[in-house]
Amino acid sequence: MKTYQKKQPEPVDSETLATIAHDLRTPMSSVAGAAQLAMLQAKQGLDVDRQLRQILQAVHAMDRMLSDMCGADGVKEQDCKADMLARELRTLLAPRAEGKHQRLIIDLHALSGRPLAGDYARLVRVLSNLLVNAVKFTPEGGEVSLTGEYAADGAAVFAVRDSGMGMRADFMARMYRPYERASGDMPGQGLGLSIVRRLVRDMGGEISVSSEWGRGTVFIVRLPAERACACQ
Repeated sequence: MKTYQKKQPEPVDSETLATIAHDLRTPMSSVAGAAQLAMLQAKQGLDVDRQLRQILQAVHAMDRMLSDMCGADGVKEQDCKADMLARELRTLLAPRAEGKHQRLIIDLHALSGRPLAGDYARLVRVLSNLLVNAVKFTPEGGEVSLTGEYAADGAAVFAVRDSGMGMRADFMARMYRPYERASGDMPGQGLGLSIVRRLVRDMGGEISVSSEWGRGTVFIVRLPAERACACQ
């Protein structure tokens, strides 16, 4: 009679754990904000369907992130649709922007109807990390935007702009290193930009930045057409 030894799970290294903890904060914040608003509206006898949908969408985002970060077997790339991507990013980022009375603009209409480069889970992680930083370093009442368009060669080009504090040249020279922080006065571990650059490179893309101290920042993410997945 054959006996089978149960396969032990592979240990998760500290870098992977730090990445998981970092990237899950955004959807967890969305869940907490929507749940608190739902409780308040329920006490007032108001409808809470919108908040429940936000919670479910954030939970689905967390599930995709965990599957992607842990390299789960059998996980398939999800079709990348511009409207779905925009809707999920609004759900994840709106509570943060609203908390600072900021104007959040997410306009990906120019990407509709053609293949959208990259895979969905990684695109959400890349763009949500950049948007979280933009919201964080933009003052009360400022503006944060995400736009997208296709280049002449078919590449998808995303731009994340903010009206925030900008970055100094010395920080820009080291900003993609893990645990580097633009300001010690702001919360965070300094992992977001290193995660973003790794994910963009994994998708065969490029990332660039333009910033001036006191005058805001623009991050440009360019993903080649050959890494496209279905989008209609």
